[in-house]
Amino acid sequence: MKRHIIVLVLPFLLCATAYGMVFNETRINVRKVTIIIADNLRLPNITEGKIIFTDIGQNRIRTLRRIDIIVDKYGQTAGVRLLYEDDLSGLKSLYLHKIKALLIEEEKKPLTRKGVIIRTITADELASPW
Repeated sequence: MKRHIIVLVLPFLLCATAYGMVFNETRINVRKVTIIIADNLRLPNITEGKIIFTDIGQNRIRTLRRIDIIVDKYGQTAGVRLLYEDDLSGLKSLYLHKIKALLIEEEKKPLTRKGVIIRTITADELASPW
């Protein structure tokens, strides 16, 4: 019985209908990242409709690992996913759907700071949260 199930299920596992794609990926040294979102979103890290990653404050820039800009099949922005590290629980992934602006300030003279990876991906790439 198990052999029949494997034979029937295996072809569906091998053929993929959706293909995730990374359009662009770059690593830059960032001084400040500001994400302005819709006012009706209530999340713990958001104050006055903004999430700000900088050297001081509760959202440190050193904990930010990656910014994914998600585009739909028409090339329009569908949302932004932030991958950051929390001191208590490890990596966290935050997806923001209604964004108004994404402001990135680049560091002029990087010292020892790690860069932040910024990727432009399709929505099919969101299957994995990491």
